[in-house]
Formats: sequence, structure tokens, C-alpha cells
Amino acid sequence: MINDQSLIQAIKHIVDFGLKGKDEHISIEQYNKEIDEAEAEMDRGEYISHEELKEQMKKW
Repeated sequence: MINDQSLIQAIKHIVDFGLKGKDEHISIEQYNKEIDEAEAEMDRGEYISHEELKEQMKKW
């Protein structure tokens, strides 16, 4: 079981991106909504730095 929320969120984003496919376009409204959601996550501190990620990867 995965308990690391940042890892779970990263996997979710990867899966969501992969499901969209290369040829599938999103509307400008959806694009803006996703940008707003990403900015809100950043504002809430829901991210890790590149250095933190590298340290986490060493433990895998």
C-alpha cells in the first residue's frame, strides 16, 4: 500500500496525462481549469522540490 500522498498524486497526474493521448485536445476552458488547479496546489504547498524528489528516489 502506498501512503506517500505526493507519490500518489504524481502517479495520478501521469495516468491522467497518459489517458488524454497525444491526439486528444482539451478545450481552452479545461486547460485553464487545470492550470488554476495546479496553481492552487502550489499555493497550498502541495509539491516537492527537485532535490526532495531525488532524495526520495534514492530510497526506492
